[in-house]
Amino acid sequence: MRLVNINELSGNEIVAKTIIDDKFRQLIVKGTRYRSSFNKKLEELGIGRIYIDDEISDGVEVEDIISDSTRLNAQILVGKQLKKFESSNQISVNEFSKVAGDIVDEIMNSRDVIYDLQDIKINDNYTFQHCVNVCVLAVLTAVKLGVPRDKIKKMAIGCLLHDFGKVQIPNEILNKPGKLTADEYEEVKKHPIYGYEAFTEIAPISRIVILMHHERLDGSGYPLGKTSEEIYDLAKICAVCDVFDAMTSERPYKKPVPIPETLKLMRAMAGKHLDKRILDVFMENIAVYPVGSIVVLNNGLVGIIKKNNKSNMLKPKLKIIYDAKKHIKINHDLDLLDNPKLEIKKTVTIDKEGNFKLD
Repeated sequence: MRLVNINELSGNEIVAKTIIDDKFRQLIVKGTRYRSSFNKKLEELGIGRIYIDDEISDGVEVEDIISDSTRLNAQILVGKQLKKFESSNQISVNEFSKVAGDIVDEIMNSRDVIYDLQDIKINDNYTFQHCVNVCVLAVLTAVKLGVPRDKIKKMAIGCLLHDFGKVQIPNEILNKPGKLTADEYEEVKKHPIYGYEAFTEIAPISRIVILMHHERLDGSGYPLGKTSEEIYDLAKICAVCDVFDAMTSERPYKKPVPIPETLKLMRAMAGKHLDKRILDVFMENIAVYPVGSIVVLNNGLVGIIKKNNKSNMLKPKLKIIYDAKKHIKINHDLDLLDNPKLEIKKTVTIDKEGNFKLD
């Protein structure tokens, strides 16, 4: 399995992960043979990449830290409830509690899981997919930090709802391709308050996570300008995960930042904007090069990430597929942990003709 740009598909490839559309329906089901006629709809949705199974990626399995069904159920619930909240200012709290519990239980029952997935988001439905992703990342981090289950579940509900307040902000501001004006930015900064004030029936912990997920240690965050110890710890977890998912996502006004660069930028924020202890634990569980990525080594070998080594995310196990120096196809496994002189230099993509292109 590997993630590919749809314009690099020649057709007949097997779709490896189900894609939902803007109405929360299964647009392309896992196992479907890809057709070029799919391109137009995917492009309309802002989806430029999908996971496929092909000969090159045979034997490479991308495992999410929650099951496909749990993630899909969470996305559908949050998407539909976001629409309901937009029209009636109401949500079904019990349904959020159940989905949050499912996510927490799956992650707590897993061993040595890491976040090894490159997410696919629909432009118009970015908010609901972002909320689910932040929730999953936050639960993973909280579990690794040893937070009790009851608190994790309440935090998870807050994460699922953390951006619902954005429905009160005009879309032309949220999706503006250029720089926001000072007045527009001030309006965006109100969305944590909108969410906090709307959800009076949920647990206080959940509401505080919603209210404080944009606060920063040095007081430069919003909406309250709180500093360090004034910011609730579980909101600090949400903040870290929110930054990561936002930076690595494609939006109308920006391209996604590659994971290695995102993690580097986030390290620079430690202690000033983001809590260092939380960030350290978070990064221990994020794959620098997710499974299915195609990379070039310093000796010219090209391979697909097959499995990440938790002890050193920069030294994964690879399926080697090409020797760029000899210009020949090869097929063997290589563990970078056993080869200290080898290192990843860059990522590449493959075009329809099988040629490698720099990312």
